[in-house]
Amino acid sequence: MDFQISESLASRNVSRFSIACLLALIVVLPQGWISAWSWEQNVRALYLMLIAFFFSALLVPVSIVLALRYGVLDVPSERKVHRAVTPRLGGLAVYAATVLTLLRNDYWSRPLLCLVLAGTLVFVMGVWEDARGLSARARLAGQVLAALIACEGGVCARLHIVHAGHPVEIALTVF
Repeated sequence: MDFQISESLASRNVSRFSIACLLALIVVLPQGWISAWSWEQNVRALYLMLIAFFFSALLVPVSIVLALRYGVLDVPSERKVHRAVTPRLGGLAVYAATVLTLLRNDYWSRPLLCLVLAGTLVFVMGVWEDARGLSARARLAGQVLAALIACEGGVCARLHIVHAGHPVEIALTVF
């Protein structure tokens, strides 16, 4: 019975926090005085971090519910550190918050677009891994592909001893 009471209190606190995050997004998100002020004061990064924080805090409970509903759970075993069943879709909230924040910022460059595509590939592989499992070879191939996509956008290790896009820089980035 004590467990049910504490679980109810925790659920109520999560609900209150989620409502507070939603209200904060309603205030901060629209174009207008806060958005304009962030540009004028050169604190746009802080503004976007706040939006990402509020989105992720709002979406974490949603990802937990989805993980529980679809059985995407990490079950304890002798190889695991945790002792309770744990939802595995936490990355969903972080990914969605990142994409929603980028959409709100409405600034797209080739490097950023390639990073988002590479991140999306890694995210999809992570969800697939959590839900169904993925072989080590498939994960490695996906990670190499994601690194190559990032390199294509110019997000690559830079060695000043060779010209940009040199195979050594690409290999270093993939590694």
